[in-house]
Amino acid sequence: MKEARFRPDHWRASVDGGLAHRIDYSFTADQFELRRVSQRRLSCHTGAVNLGYRFSDRTSIHGIFRVRFLRGAPGQVFYGLTDLLGHETYRDSAVSVHLDDRAYIAIRSSA
Repeated sequence: MKEARFRPDHWRASVDGGLAHRIDYSFTADQFELRRVSQRRLSCHTGAVNLGYRFSDRTSIHGIFRVRFLRGAPGQVFYGLTDLLGHETYRDSAVSVHLDDRAYIAIRSSA
């Protein structure tokens, strides 16, 4: 019986920073690939973009976009045999916006 051997490959990159104490940004990308000796692959790609703007010291807004892409189908069986041509693709994405307003009214308590 043959042993299933996998060779993983992984990389990650990111860039972030700000501009004029008002704008901040972050970009990230990530890839994980699992390759079997028979050249069957499973790979997952992810990425995110985060942009923010500061209106004042207490008020800011951030927008985030994330995406994930998965492809491959290792171990898929076709009529009782291993399907070497099995292929599957899956995509997922999300968008969110966050408004942070820290304006408050100070309440005094008298003792």
